[in-house]
Amino acid sequence: MQHRRYTDRFGILVIILMAGILVLLTWANFQYSYQSLPGSEFLVQWVGTRNLITKEISPYGDETLQQIQHLAFPTEIPRGMVLYKYVSPLYAIALFWPFALIPKYFLAQSIWMTLL
Repeated sequence: MQHRRYTDRFGILVIILMAGILVLLTWANFQYSYQSLPGSEFLVQWVGTRNLITKEISPYGDETLQQIQHLAFPTEIPRGMVLYKYVSPLYAIALFWPFALIPKYFLAQSIWMTLL
């Protein structure tokens, strides 16, 4: 009986330790993503999926394209820079919809990076 109580406590301790590590890793990812330029493939997927789910706007439309460009390049688009555009198949939204429900991009990207 004593051995089982010790095993249960150890299991709970391991779960708490793993949760703490995941929180610290997510915080570190947030700090990194917040300080870097948000122009990434995840940005395109997040905006396209978020527009479709929350606003019922096509991820392939011009409005989504403009939102992506504004988030990637807040001031102006540098010359010669390739524009970010949603070109993934529509079923790719199934992978990104949980993250599109998070209203803050940097938090969504941090959680995405942690899960990767």
